[in-house]
Amino acid sequence: MKQILVTGSSGFIGKELFRFLKESQFKLLPLSHQDITTYQNNNELFPAKQLSDIAGIINLAGVSISQRWNKKNKALILESRLNTTRFLVDSLQRAKDLQLPIPSVFINASGIGYYGISPAGIQTEESSPGSDFLASVCQQWEQAALQAERLGIRTVLCRFGVVLGVSGGALPRMALPFHWGVGGTIGNGNQHLSWIHLQDLLQILQLALTSSSLQGAYNLTSPHPISMRQFAASLGKQLKKPAWTRLPGTAAKLLLGEMAEAILLADQQVLPQRLLAEGFQFQFPDLTSALADLYPDSKTQE
Repeated sequence: MKQILVTGSSGFIGKELFRFLKESQFKLLPLSHQDITTYQNNNELFPAKQLSDIAGIINLAGVSISQRWNKKNKALILESRLNTTRFLVDSLQRAKDLQLPIPSVFINASGIGYYGISPAGIQTEESSPGSDFLASVCQQWEQAALQAERLGIRTVLCRFGVVLGVSGGALPRMALPFHWGVGGTIGNGNQHLSWIHLQDLLQILQLALTSSSLQGAYNLTSPHPISMRQFAASLGKQLKKPAWTRLPGTAAKLLLGEMAEAILLADQQVLPQRLLAEGFQFQFPDLTSALADLYPDSKTQE
């Protein structure tokens, strides 16, 4: 049974990943923020001998970006990602220096924020990065992870879209106003949302662990991004609730600050070009099938 080291295992995706991979005969070893802090306070790295028993690493760690951004929080968002990633790479370097076996694959989470708030047109893995705060975080995070390549480790950069699941993440919060009968759009509704069903994301992470052909950056998004207006209409239809309200962009910015512009109002049409080229078959390529799976009986969700 392959042993996989996972950071960020207490988050929404991390918890679901643990359930999913355990069913796939992987043995998962969580590495918490507190564990890393303890190692660092003792001027230690992750034990090299223990790394020799690990087949792969999935790095999901980082402070949530879904909060109001101020100078302190922005520093934590960046530093939490860089600190964990550098700790992992330095630990791998130590094990290699000791001529011990090291994991063969390093999978690092990132996000489609890499491309900026509102890049023009369709974005693929070949598109240029943005220049706003979130784009800068993604770029620095990926550069830290790519240091693992110098050690001969296959490195996969997973740029997550908005992950749709009912146990956490954005969807339950987006659905809540609909349950109250006040669902609708945010901003003018024309901005595009690049999303992915949780089940497809988990399948891709498993593929990244097992397929030696996957290396470099991949967009983890559905092949069909959708406008916020269409998203609200589809969600309302599935929940059997009206989608009649609109929160103006200015109000969203007033309530949530810079984060609203970077996440809720961002216009991003990001396609999974490299995954499609690899032949990956999405189980939920369109929003209608995704919502039908997530809310099979909307009455039970009210």
